[in-house]
Amino acid sequence: MSTMMPERSLSEQFPRLAANGGVDVRGLRQLRASAHRFAEEHVRPRALQLDRRTGEDPAWFDWDLVRAGAEHGMLSFLIPRPAGGAGGLATQAAVVMEELCAACPGIALIFGAHALGISPLLLGGPSQWDGVLAELIASESTREPQLMACAITEPEAGTDVEDPDLLRLARITSHARRVPGGFRLSATKRFISNGSVARWITILMPTDPTAAAETWTCFLVDTRSEGFAVSRVEHKMGQRACPAAELTFDEVFVPAERIVSREGDGAPATMIVLASSRPPVAAIATGIARGAYERLLLWLEEDRHARGLLDRQHVQLALASMEEEIH
Repeated sequence: MSTMMPERSLSEQFPRLAANGGVDVRGLRQLRASAHRFAEEHVRPRALQLDRRTGEDPAWFDWDLVRAGAEHGMLSFLIPRPAGGAGGLATQAAVVMEELCAACPGIALIFGAHALGISPLLLGGPSQWDGVLAELIASESTREPQLMACAITEPEAGTDVEDPDLLRLARITSHARRVPGGFRLSATKRFISNGSVARWITILMPTDPTAAAETWTCFLVDTRSEGFAVSRVEHKMGQRACPAAELTFDEVFVPAERIVSREGDGAPATMIVLASSRPPVAAIATGIARGAYERLLLWLEEDRHARGLLDRQHVQLALASMEEEIH
């Protein structure tokens, strides 16, 4: 018996693809192969060691892994083609996240959080693509690839900042104050994946705290800006390879041209970005289940303590049921 689940065709994995003529099936197949290759060559071999090391020191980060991911296109598959990326959307992100999470969901989250940071810029149109996204692409060919993050949640506001109706009742403490040439951002954002290692952050906050839902706005922040600080990197229970950080914005200046879309567009943009992230989140769960199943098969085949178990019919039936549910 193979220790890996049989590879599913894309028509099995995404049964509606055939009906959607706009999907580049060949490109999707190539992307999945690249993600699988990266996962097998770089992610799976170092997953356990990396989890242990970051468990001891949450601030430690494996930039060599990010460089390897950049070489396999894991940082640019969501960036539009005019900016030099692969032009992927939710389906492409789902394919990538399943392959990476089957090897290690913590490492996969580095690339998923990066994609989440990029997502608001996709709504901003070509004016956003020629700037930071082009810079991200250029960084891939160097030994210093850049990461992104998206900062939404606050110490007193979690899921209630993700819905316009709840946003009106949320305890928002962040505020973007208008000044000549742009805005001064004051905020504490908490549990931000990639927050301590990101070069650029898309951050959401109101320009009028008394009308948060109506003035919720997305800004693009350069983390080298004066007033930006990483207050804390959390000690996580799982998925530790990707840091979760508390970020402080102390009157950080953001020029007006780095408003993503338009002032006040943040609430619907947040809903669109998070809705688009749901298929990849489901793929994360599928990938984790698949990875657990593949490791179980490997243990049954190779560990002396499991000798004979694989020959028992009730074990085979249990394995068949597991594979069916994952499929």
